[in-house]
Amino acid sequence: MLISLTFFLNAAINFALGLVVAKILGPAEFGRFAIGATLALTLNSIVFEWVRLSATRLYGATARDSQPDLRASLNAAYLAGALVLILIGALLLLFGGKYLSPALAAAVIVSAIANGFFEYWTALARARFRNVAYAKLVIVKNVTSLILMIAAGVVLRNAAAVLAASSLAVLISLAPVWRELQDPGAALSLARKERIFSFGHYGVPLVIASVIYQLILLANRSLAAAWLGFAAAGQLSLATDLSLRLFQTAAAGFDAFLFQLVVGREATHGKDAAQKQVAINMLLVAAILVPLAAGYVAIMPSFEAILIPAKYRGNFAQLSLILAPGLVLYCLAQYAFTPVFQLAMQTRQVIWAAFAALACYAALLAFLPHGAGVEAFAWVHCASYAVGAGVIAIMGARLSKRWPALRDFLAVFAATAAMLLATWPCRSLGSPWLALVSAATIGPIVYCGLAWIFDIAGIRQAVLARYPRARRLFADGK
Repeated sequence: MLISLTFFLNAAINFALGLVVAKILGPAEFGRFAIGATLALTLNSIVFEWVRLSATRLYGATARDSQPDLRASLNAAYLAGALVLILIGALLLLFGGKYLSPALAAAVIVSAIANGFFEYWTALARARFRNVAYAKLVIVKNVTSLILMIAAGVVLRNAAAVLAASSLAVLISLAPVWRELQDPGAALSLARKERIFSFGHYGVPLVIASVIYQLILLANRSLAAAWLGFAAAGQLSLATDLSLRLFQTAAAGFDAFLFQLVVGREATHGKDAAQKQVAINMLLVAAILVPLAAGYVAIMPSFEAILIPAKYRGNFAQLSLILAPGLVLYCLAQYAFTPVFQLAMQTRQVIWAAFAALACYAALLAFLPHGAGVEAFAWVHCASYAVGAGVIAIMGARLSKRWPALRDFLAVFAATAAMLLATWPCRSLGSPWLALVSAATIGPIVYCGLAWIFDIAGIRQAVLARYPRARRLFADGK
């Protein structure tokens, strides 16, 4: 659980850091920063993500000892990717246009390379269950990012400088674990083309799908900037980034642990047991995301009043409420439904869901009036992600014979509805802090209590089986 806890700490700090950077830079410069950061993330995914996914699935302590060519091939793929990004950087410097200054274009490439290597090393640490090394990586990166990005923003008030500062923080974080996570016997000369091709067969379809979704994200804020100005793009970017980061972090934090259970089940008990674990994981992800989204809606007035910089208020709440359903469905698609295809090694199918989302986005955009406000871009984004999630859910149901029971999904929605009824009156409390604390206290108590009663995802049975004293206590209570 140290991996999940560290992941959530990382997300919380990044969440707060995003708010601070938005406040320091202001809407217009933050709009440039958001476009640069999104482009860096997209390039990172295109060039590196397929290798990271392969490392998470194939690399481990046993493979490290018995297959040195595996790590050598992973290293070779990453180094080749860095060279590709340098070439892309040269093209950005030549053709970046008015949206990317030379400084911001250079910062984008440096950020993509730095974060690619950081994610690679965290994947290696997770695959080898080096939890302390993983925690070191994340904590050092967070502390240095907090210091350097805020300093760069305060002193220079420049999007490129802040993005470059985040890259420097990432590189500093590698120092404490460099020797521990090295494989001395994995020389580059051992790298094999066959290995790298197998990485591509598994990981590239997942990357293509991810990039399509990120292109929708990038296009949405870029077109908003072109039609409505960078200030509007900054408003849309903050609502999108914070909402998506909230939902994605909750799902990904548990996925870091849950997907390893699937791989372990397949290795020790066979594919059927692994499919059963995927179904359990699917329900667990839904049981986390659905109430989280409902709670986000319930506390939105106080959340905005307390945490959102003044220049973004009003628009933030409106845009976030529009985006929330689509972003939650996107996270369900990524962390609940996609593992079905990863386990079956049929990852190419996920591309069709992404193309469906892109087609929906393009079709809706074609009918968007030129004078439409920023809310229209939020609606288009939400609808496209929802369509992608629907398509991948349908394909996943056809592929796997294991699927959560309808009763379990209904229990999640019933518990969430009860939580909303209990917390909604908190919105009318006079103090934003009182409203936030009250809802954040009452909501989890109501939801967790009903989740226990309904035994969602077998959580009650699992707890009672693990803790015999609790089982005796409940038996005595009866």
